Amino acid sequence: MDPLRFIATDLTDPAPAFPEPDFTFCDASYGHDLVRLECLQAANALPHGSLAWPYALRPTPGFNAPFRLPISLNMGGCYISVEAAGPRFPPAVNVPPSHLRLLAAITIQKCVDKRPSFGGFSTYGLHHIFDPLLDVSRDMNEPLPPSTTFLTLTVSGPEKKLSSPGNTDPSILLALAQKYRFKSLGEQAGSEAWSFYTFMGLCCRIDAETATRNDDL
Repeated sequence: MDPLRFIATDLTDPAPAFPEPDFTFCDASYGHDLVRLECLQAANALPHGSLAWPYALRPTPGFNAPFRLPISLNMGGCYISVEAAGPRFPPAVNVPPSHLRLLAAITIQKCVDKRPSFGGFSTYGLHHIFDPLLDVSRDMNEPLPPSTTFLTLTVSGPEKKLSSPGNTDPSILLALAQKYRFKSLGEQAGSEAWSFYTFMGLCCRIDAETATRNDDL
């Protein structure tokens, strides 16, 4: 059974336009020997719809979004979690529910369907953080804007449900470092050392701002 066909049953277009995940990470810490059918059924319980809808990230007076994050769904021992990540959140993010369903299918394909079979997570919108990181005119003492928020979808066992990998898994920094290095080498030839040290400094700021935001919640 093709996970994309099983999960994307609400889509009239057999080949919907959907960007590949920014980053997918599979690891035994997110679960191993997960039951594939249980993961597919859990993912299929995610909201349907091909139009973008607001997903609320924090309470906002007078604003009622149809969906709210985080989301955690399970079938048996397989959990699907959708969470926001980043230094500070806007009131909501607009995402087509079908994109999250397809993101779940792709994560299942890349992680659960492989041998050895692991859980893992994928990111959606990680590219939002690139513009501030690459803006050499930006004051590094200024906090990163809410527009840098991105989403993670995790397929895991119960021990990793709602584990917020976008804010806690070190592999995110590796993904950012790789993408940042490739972009910066193309846009700032001869500035690899500057790019590396600037990136590491900004990553430290991201960690500190995230910790502060979590302490405030």
